[in-house]
Amino acid sequence: MIKKALTFMGAMLALLTFSGCLEMESTISVKKDGSGTLTEKISMGAQMVSMMKMGAAQGEEDPFAQFSEEALKEKSSVFGEGVTFSSVTKEEKDGGIIFTVVYDFKDISTVVYEPGALMNDIAEEEGEEEEEPELKFGFEDGVLTIMTPEPDSSDFALGDDEMSEEEMLMMAPLMAGLQMSVKLHFADGIESSDATYTEGNEVTLMSVDFDDLMKNEGGLEAMKKLQVEGREEFAKAVQEVQGIKMEHRAKSTVKLK
Repeated sequence: MIKKALTFMGAMLALLTFSGCLEMESTISVKKDGSGTLTEKISMGAQMVSMMKMGAAQGEEDPFAQFSEEALKEKSSVFGEGVTFSSVTKEEKDGGIIFTVVYDFKDISTVVYEPGALMNDIAEEEGEEEEEPELKFGFEDGVLTIMTPEPDSSDFALGDDEMSEEEMLMMAPLMAGLQMSVKLHFADGIESSDATYTEGNEVTLMSVDFDDLMKNEGGLEAMKKLQVEGREEFAKAVQEVQGIKMEHRAKSTVKLK
């Protein structure tokens, strides 16, 4: 489920010879009638933006072309039938750039979602061409059903399986500040939910914080614990790894207030 997002983040970091902060925050907001918005917020640190602009100044393609209204409108179909582009804003802050892209949907049941789907072009360039399992939803009588794909052990493989501890330590600075998350938000509140990570009026479907991940014994190597098969095994393993949350249930429900 997170392979596409990791691929995108890796592709962005490949543009750099040093670390750069990158955050991807996805929020699916659902109203009582099942309509709502899908918001993708992508924050790039000053070092990353500086390098990307430098490449453009030397005649390379515009690194931010994928965030044009035209490009984003064309991408709306990757989120499912009936999903339409609403807006994109660009905020420059402390030398970095924050893009916030909003899509509208009339029925959450038609929405399909995979982390990093907005960046499919970059992922494909990096060789990630096969389709990824997607989050799907059902909605009836004020109850949202979340259908989560089977956890894939390969999602958590960092490079070569034989990567040494020294190589992992060298990789760690490149991932400093990297964060990604996918959340469901319910403005009117949640009456009940059996989703694993429910807090207030939000449900977290996925969250990865590489700075927090590095606090595990062994640092990045802790991700190897997640290379297991089956939901039950994954549910146990993910509890042992700090910095990663990921819904493991095949189906979970949220009853809206």
